[in-house]
Amino acid sequence: MSTRIQTPVGTPFCIDLDATPSSGYLWSLPALPYGVERVDSSVIPPGGAPPGALGRQHFVLRTTQAGHYRVDFLLKREWETQPIATHTVSVIAH
Repeated sequence: MSTRIQTPVGTPFCIDLDATPSSGYLWSLPALPYGVERVDSSVIPPGGAPPGALGRQHFVLRTTQAGHYRVDFLLKREWETQPIATHTVSVIAH
């Protein structure tokens, strides 16, 4: 999966990804490119849904300089080495 975002430099932008945190699967950012920083992240559980239901992970990022960036998210359990899914965000900061 992939997403493309255009943003002014210094303006926070959000990425929301489906996740099932009760199963141990969470999205991670193993490395951010120089020029992109994480502002915040949180897990949004499914309201009133049974255990194992799909929730969301909310990431807030910000660029610190103009350019084109690639941000790779990995969906995996903390103790596993291989992700079951990836999501790439192409960021154009101006």
